[in-house]
Amino acid sequence: MSQVGNTSFTFLTFNGQVSGRLPVTISVQEPSLDGETSLSGVLLDTTNAVGGGNQAIVSAVVSLVDTGVSAVTATNGRFVLNRIPGGLQVLDIAVASAQPSPDGIAIRRLSRSDHNR
Repeated sequence: MSQVGNTSFTFLTFNGQVSGRLPVTISVQEPSLDGETSLSGVLLDTTNAVGGGNQAIVSAVVSLVDTGVSAVTATNGRFVLNRIPGGLQVLDIAVASAQPSPDGIAIRRLSRSDHNR
C-alpha cells in the first residue's frame, strides 16, 4: 500500500457549548533519495477555531509514539518533526504545558504555495 498522495479528513471539535468542523488535507510526497522524511504543521486552539479563529498553541509537545522523534510548538504554533522512520506512525500531541499564543497571535491561513516551502 502506497502512502504517497493526499488524504483528507475532518477534525470535529466541541468545547462543551459550541461544536465545529475543520477539514484537513495531508499531502505525502515521495521521500527523497537520502531516505529522510519530515512532517511540519501548525497547532491551533480548538475553542478559538470553533469560533472561526486561528490562534496558535505554544509549547505543546508533538511526537511520534515510541520513536524518540518530537518537537515543541513555537510561538506561532508551528512544529517540525525530522528524521521520521519508515512505516506507519502514531502522532501524539501532549498539551500539559501548552498555552494560547502570547498577545493572541494568530497565524494566517496557508495557501497552496506555502505547502511547497
